[in-house]
Amino acid sequence: MSDSVIAIVFLLTGFGFVIMNFVLNYILSPKFQKRSGEMPYECGQAPANPSKFIQFDNHYYIFALLFVIFDVETVLFLPLLMAKGQAPWLALIEIFLFTILLGIGLAYVWNKNQLRWE
Repeated sequence: MSDSVIAIVFLLTGFGFVIMNFVLNYILSPKFQKRSGEMPYECGQAPANPSKFIQFDNHYYIFALLFVIFDVETVLFLPLLMAKGQAPWLALIEIFLFTILLGIGLAYVWNKNQLRWE
């Protein structure tokens, strides 16, 4: 069996699991809507603000995204560093450009004062 056939079977199996989860969610999820299910939860009390929008601080999400980005950076650097015998200068150039690109993004977030807790 060739590698492309194995890859196609693997891809179709993955899509099959995703579609199966969507179908099971549609079949097994409750179909009725309660009025209390649409309200935001505030420790069992009636919401202070009756609007549907909840005010939250987006700093948590920015820190989480920055963590994921820099975590992925380290994961992407590992194979490049392991392949040092094949094309060492090309790997170093890729690492340098990727680090510069992430540094520009970090400088942008820092310049917008999104890393400051208030």
